Amino acid sequence: LARRGFRCCTHSGALSQIRARAAMVASSGRNSSSLSLTCPMSPTRSSRISIVPPPSPHTPRGHSRTSVNNAHLCRPEVGSLVQTKRLGQVRGQDLDRPDPSSHPQRSLTKAPQSDLVHKEDALEAIMSVESQLGFLQMGLYQLNKLNATRVAVDPADIESVDKLDYLMDGLDFESPSEHCLDPQRDSEYLEQNELRLWSCNSQEYNEGSASPPEWFSDVEGLGIGIGFPSDPGPPAKGVDGRPPACQDRIFGARCGEFTVLGLANGHGRPRTSEALLKRIAELLPPALFQSVPFLRQDLAGALINAFHHVHCEASQELDLRLTGAAVTVALIDDHSVWVAHVGDCRAVLGVPDPHANAASFHFAPNCLTSDHTLAVSKEFDKVCDAGAECRKLVNDNVYRMYIRDQEIPGLTLTRAIGDRLAHSVGLHHTPSVAMVERHTLSQGDTGSFLVMGTGALWSVMSERTVVNWISRHFSDAMSAAESLSSEAAERWQDPECTTKRSLKAGLPESFGSILIYFKPPEAAAGSTTRSFVTGPHSVKDSHHDWDTVKHKGRADELRRTQARLLPAEELAD
Repeated sequence: LARRGFRCCTHSGALSQIRARAAMVASSGRNSSSLSLTCPMSPTRSSRISIVPPPSPHTPRGHSRTSVNNAHLCRPEVGSLVQTKRLGQVRGQDLDRPDPSSHPQRSLTKAPQSDLVHKEDALEAIMSVESQLGFLQMGLYQLNKLNATRVAVDPADIESVDKLDYLMDGLDFESPSEHCLDPQRDSEYLEQNELRLWSCNSQEYNEGSASPPEWFSDVEGLGIGIGFPSDPGPPAKGVDGRPPACQDRIFGARCGEFTVLGLANGHGRPRTSEALLKRIAELLPPALFQSVPFLRQDLAGALINAFHHVHCEASQELDLRLTGAAVTVALIDDHSVWVAHVGDCRAVLGVPDPHANAASFHFAPNCLTSDHTLAVSKEFDKVCDAGAECRKLVNDNVYRMYIRDQEIPGLTLTRAIGDRLAHSVGLHHTPSVAMVERHTLSQGDTGSFLVMGTGALWSVMSERTVVNWISRHFSDAMSAAESLSSEAAERWQDPECTTKRSLKAGLPESFGSILIYFKPPEAAAGSTTRSFVTGPHSVKDSHHDWDTVKHKGRADELRRTQARLLPAEELAD
């Protein structure tokens, strides 16, 4: 009976009597379907109980079971055999109960249990899986603010990098793009036209050692400005006694009729990142003009080829296992504007607002780039399909990419130059390319402009805020770009800034920007701010600037007119 899953509610001293009677019945051939026993419940009291086998699961539906007395039956204390096998342990030892593992097939398929027992076991299994997933998110993976940056994880304290070198199998040097099939360089265009290069980072710009080149003002039809946050004071010394590394760089090039303007924002090991950004500024413009697609006048293919060439060259010179950069480049000629980017450095076109009475003072944003981050669903799906493990850590507000069962690289980006280990789990360096025809941008005094900024700048200022911050409030592009970068840095320092809430306090960031007016600089200087109408539209010269409109005398004049008073009369307070 014990083997069949019953528990008898009898006195423990009656166990031997039950076994004896059961053996007697078996030997005499009597029917054992109903066995009546007298079991002493106490020294002076006895009671009769009925022990019956459980109903067969194959009993016909129409057969009546009202004669079966099952009030004394209950579920075995040690739980179901299915549960015991799943947990891999036995919570109780019964000499009369066989080992469940000795008959695994019978215990899993023919255990005499009700449907309710199976449902409870299934529910328990589901809850166990959910609890395990919750543990993986809440207990196993938590963000360490001392190591996390806005887009990556600081690899300084990570010791498990060397054992993952086998993942760098060289496949990141083989671009799937058809524009990179021919790695040859052709210097024909550079031999016919002079190449002028320039670049600087925020520290060099604030120190005055790298000022904008003169050819910025020589480009016809463009007003070019660059901006970094104003110098906060003397630079602090790093751990090695040198000034801290700058992980931002703006670069430009002029060759023939083409102008190249680019912005790079690095991450990873600071010194390696600083060296990578410098190499990008030196390698990308020549690689663009020497590529085979450029000679075929395929500018989109030339940009893709140049990004691939820079990644391969820089990876052979520097340790880029956990170091990389987000890069945005604008290639401008007399007819078009080409924008290529990897990462989260955006390029946004500010165009006059098409609504009535707003075109002369208000601008609308038109983003030419889409962030390559895990926040974009299609980018998220691509890296997951490639084998990356995407986690949203405790105390973090974004998803990060990891090698499975590892704590690196912790990237929020899905495309970047460098980051060779992340290339093994779906990250790549093929840029997205967009094009705008310039004749659609040149509109006289209401011309458009292009603004490029680092990811940190766009994290604290929306696209609409940026284009209207610039608008027509500045006489030249340089002062507008500097004002924009300084405003972004000031917002980042705000204690209420939600973007850096999960990051280390005092973490340095980059807020470089590039501004391009698509009209002659003198037209930009002659732009005026919005004028306000202070009377009927039919009245001439009814437009005034804001200083006149907000003056107290103007308000008093309106009150006198409304009260129908003479100008000489005093107004009651």
